[in-house]
Amino acid sequence: MRCAVCTCNSDNQSKKNPCDKSVKFYRFPKDSSLCKQWLHATKRRDKVNVKTAVICSKHFLESDYDPNLRHKLLSYAPKNYHGLKDDAVPTQNLPLSQVCFDNLN
Repeated sequence: MRCAVCTCNSDNQSKKNPCDKSVKFYRFPKDSSLCKQWLHATKRRDKVNVKTAVICSKHFLESDYDPNLRHKLLSYAPKNYHGLKDDAVPTQNLPLSQVCFDNLN
């Protein structure tokens, strides 16, 4: 998977430039309003297939993650739990302008 954000090089399948194992990838939300916000955040001029595109964890704040209630009550969070809140929007490490044209379909 390759992050859809225009200037991001996170790609968990690249042999040349493998990304950090702690980087997680999130599919675009099904809610159309939220999906548009995610699309805007990518700063891409080309078409993004929101059914298959992903955005990596480098573009979310710590506050965008939803701690599991059980984990919160037990003061324990497994390393592999990285659930985003339903209304999370990528806001970090984004390009300032639309610059990408390569197709992610």
